[in-house]
Amino acid sequence: MSSAVAQAKSQLNVCLQKTGTTALLSSSGRSDFINCMEALVPPAEQEAFKTCMTSAVTSDKIWTSDGRTKFVNESLPNCMNAAGTATATATATS
Repeated sequence: MSSAVAQAKSQLNVCLQKTGTTALLSSSGRSDFINCMEALVPPAEQEAFKTCMTSAVTSDKIWTSDGRTKFVNESLPNCMNAAGTATATATATS
């Protein structure tokens, strides 16, 4: 596991405690959670990360235990990679 993904999983626990799993049922609660997680990536990567996370938290149903497991093991690493790829593409085209 990369150090970035390990850090993301640690931040995930902080954000879940801060937001609360019940709040994840609402759009505003999910937004609060995503905003908390957004601190993981540099500003240049935040838009791609936020877009990926917005889709993932809903499709994975992270307000459920099974959904959080899927999110942690699949979607979170994918969103971290998507954010990194977006930055690498932007840097290469600059």
